[in-house]
Amino acid sequence: MSKLKGLLQEQVIKLGAAGSVSSGTVIEAVRKSNPDAIAAVSLELEDGTMHRLVSQLATRRPKDHDGEPDMFADYTGVHQFIGIEIERDGQRLIEWKPIGKVTLRELATWLDSDRKTSTTRRQRNAGMAKMLRDLSKVAKGAKDATVEAAMALRRAQGGK
Repeated sequence: MSKLKGLLQEQVIKLGAAGSVSSGTVIEAVRKSNPDAIAAVSLELEDGTMHRLVSQLATRRPKDHDGEPDMFADYTGVHQFIGIEIERDGQRLIEWKPIGKVTLRELATWLDSDRKTSTTRRQRNAGMAKMLRDLSKVAKGAKDATVEAAMALRRAQGGK
């Protein structure tokens, strides 16, 4: 990967000497002059792009299923899945979990660890934090209850 970065940097400097140069022009020049450098890291590049796409997809609102009422209608900015940090074979990994299958403990941990900006967690993920508060009350402290189960309890108790 570092070789490819160096080649890209060289092309920007070379092609941009007379002014500005587009990314597309730089990429095409590297493709023509060093196809082996790209081939050597293509799987790593594909994986990196797909990791980014999964992360972006996570922030989308969960889809409605077969005409069921939207159980997240009261909450803005609910993610369709969140990254849960796990340890496997001595390594810390992020695995994605659909929001309905997330436990309240996992949701609280995710909210606490999400420090992408300097704002408070309520400001960053207001809907997710409100959902955790509401569902924690309904679940009466049962941290191992899933969001889906707590939402069912909430509906049974007269909530939406």
